[in-house]
Amino acid sequence: MKQLQHIRPGTIQDAQALADLGASTFYDTYNAYNTAEDMADYLSNNFNINNLEQEITDPLVCFFVAESEKLIGYIKLVLTGNTYIPEQK
Repeated sequence: MKQLQHIRPGTIQDAQALADLGASTFYDTYNAYNTAEDMADYLSNNFNINNLEQEITDPLVCFFVAESEKLIGYIKLVLTGNTYIPEQK
């Protein structure tokens, strides 16, 4: 098993790796609960390089990444609260 080498703040250079890892882990977690069309739509709209670059440069968003020989995990902190909880109707 590879050892975790360190955790550091995410940078713009991590955008593609964050998009790839985020899409992969989201798919693995939620694929069974979604249609193929919904999953493809969500992944393409949320885990793309443009979105990640925008989020990484947003002063109200902070990423920390965990590395071994490559990116193996991350945490995303949004300083304005959770923007991913839909409004209840």
